[in-house]
Amino acid sequence: MQTMDIDKDTYANKPRKKDYIAVTFSANFQWWKRPSGVAAVCLGLLCVLLLAGIIGLSVYYNRIIGHYYSAERFHTSSLNNLTKERDQLKTSYNTLTKERDELQTRYNTLTKERDQLQTSYTTPTKERDQLKTSYKTLTKERDQLQTRHNTLTKESDQLQNRYNNLTKKRDQLQTRYNNLTKEGDQLQTSYNTLTKERDQLQTSYNNQTKERNQLQTRYNTLTKEKDQLQTSSNTLTKERDQLQTSSNTLTKERDQLQTSYHTLTKERDQLQTSYNTLTEERDQQQTSYNTLTKERDQLQTSYNTLTKEKDQLQTSYNTLTKERDQLQTSSNTLTKERDQLQTSYHTLTKERDQLQTSYNTLTKERDQLQTSYNTLTKEKDQLQTSYNTLTKERDQLQTSSNTLTKERDQLQTSYHTLTKERDQLQTSYNTLTKERDQLQTSYNTLTKERDQQQTSYNTLTKERDQLQTSYNTLTKEKDQLQTSYNTLTKERDQLQTSYHTLTKEKDQLQTSYNTLTKERDQLQTSYNTLTKERDHLKEELNKQSGGWKKFKSSWYYLSTEKKSWTESRQDCLKRGAHLVIINSKEEQEFIHEWSGCLDIYLGFHDTNTEGVWEWINDGALGQSSAPGTTYWRDGEPNDAHQGEDCAHISKKVSDPLKSWNDVPCTTTSHWMCEKTPSTL
Repeated sequence: MQTMDIDKDTYANKPRKKDYIAVTFSANFQWWKRPSGVAAVCLGLLCVLLLAGIIGLSVYYNRIIGHYYSAERFHTSSLNNLTKERDQLKTSYNTLTKERDELQTRYNTLTKERDQLQTSYTTPTKERDQLKTSYKTLTKERDQLQTRHNTLTKESDQLQNRYNNLTKKRDQLQTRYNNLTKEGDQLQTSYNTLTKERDQLQTSYNNQTKERNQLQTRYNTLTKEKDQLQTSSNTLTKERDQLQTSSNTLTKERDQLQTSYHTLTKERDQLQTSYNTLTEERDQQQTSYNTLTKERDQLQTSYNTLTKEKDQLQTSYNTLTKERDQLQTSSNTLTKERDQLQTSYHTLTKERDQLQTSYNTLTKERDQLQTSYNTLTKEKDQLQTSYNTLTKERDQLQTSSNTLTKERDQLQTSYHTLTKERDQLQTSYNTLTKERDQLQTSYNTLTKERDQQQTSYNTLTKERDQLQTSYNTLTKEKDQLQTSYNTLTKERDQLQTSYHTLTKEKDQLQTSYNTLTKERDQLQTSYNTLTKERDHLKEELNKQSGGWKKFKSSWYYLSTEKKSWTESRQDCLKRGAHLVIINSKEEQEFIHEWSGCLDIYLGFHDTNTEGVWEWINDGALGQSSAPGTTYWRDGEPNDAHQGEDCAHISKKVSDPLKSWNDVPCTTTSHWMCEKTPSTL
């Protein structure tokens, strides 16, 4: 467009050809009268005609060019006007779009605020309704608790009166019970002393009977040995006279045993009578035991009832705790929901701010792109106008004018639509502001009502809690009085039953005391007779045993002199026995204890094969399980002096299970003989 303006200026500054010809013609007009000037005039006329034609053509072309340039100027001016109008409409359009967008955003924010206020309005209304319902329920609960409080006070007074009466009765029964317990304790102590004396006498009696039986068995074994000796004396003529004398002594002993048999029969009869008295005492104890079991069953039933009541109270307590926990959980869930809504509100506000910032950045970028787009379109138009011909420029200007008119019309219509939308948005904005203000006022009123309801609710909850605490205290007092009443009734019944049982026990103890004194006297007499018989049998046994001692089923003889191992073995064979063979731990301990401080030979040796120890009547050690256990001292047998082939029990060590030692068989020592049932 700037190049076109420059060309028009150049055309405007040039002088026209018509003016130039007129000047030249006026200057040369004087010489046409000359004779030679006719041809010149003709030529001049021809030139004039030519010039006229040229001028006409030039005028025609000047008109055409002027019309073209005027049209071009008109088109350029109209184009400029249209571009200005387009730009103005564009700016107005942009401003309207901005206003529309702002109004749209304000409209959206107002709708959000309206929705928020609507939700906030609905929540206080719900809270108000809930507070009203809770207020009604609390008033009902307060009235119910008041009535229950009154009834409980009446019941507590009645229970207090009954409790006082029962305490008086309990004190009276307690004094009677204490007197009876003192009498019962005195009788119990006397009964216990008598039972101890009876038990001591019984144990001593049992010990004496055991000793008598042992002596009797030993006496029987001696009589068997005596019979065996009697049979062996028949083979020997020299011992016949001795056996005759022994038979005479045996007849005397038979007479003595006959007398002892009669005394034992008398003692058996006495023991039978004592046994009968003991059975009677057992029956009395059985009856007392039965009464105690009945009392225990009664106490068990009362205990079961109390446990049931405790379980019922426990279940009611558990239900109350569950209700409290449910209310607590509901309160916690409501607080959590409130916090979640608060957090969501904050997140939405943050998102709104972020969207606002992004929107602003996008609008700035759009404006920058629009300006760059405009500059590029201008450059494109300039290059297009400079490159194309004037005709193309005219056509382009015509088309651009048409397009600009269309754009102007479109922008005009869009401008009108935007103005309408702006007005509508303005009206909706005003309505929303009014609704927001109305909702705000209603919200404020509802918050005030909610606060009032909340205060009333809090006061009612306080009253309810106070009544609940008073109710709980009264129920506790009632339960305590009820339990104390029940305990007093039970104590009264127990004291009554214990009074009757103590009287019965006193009578039973008196009778048992009398029977025990009789039994004690009888047992004392039987004990004295048994001690006399035991002493007599011991004397006879010592006379006949000749130094032998019994352990389990074997008899043992401990020498009073010292001999070598072979001599000791021969001595045992002469006595019808053998050197002792130890088969158990108990036998080892018995021999070690009886030998005292003496070293004694055992029937254990390795004279046949060095290092292979064996018993005198058995094979190598280890062939049978019983004699396989040995009790050597630490480091023994060691054959220290060469030829230590015989074993004996050494008293140099105190441990009976580590007391064997190997010595030379020629060493003199005490020995021990053993008679087993097979050798008797």
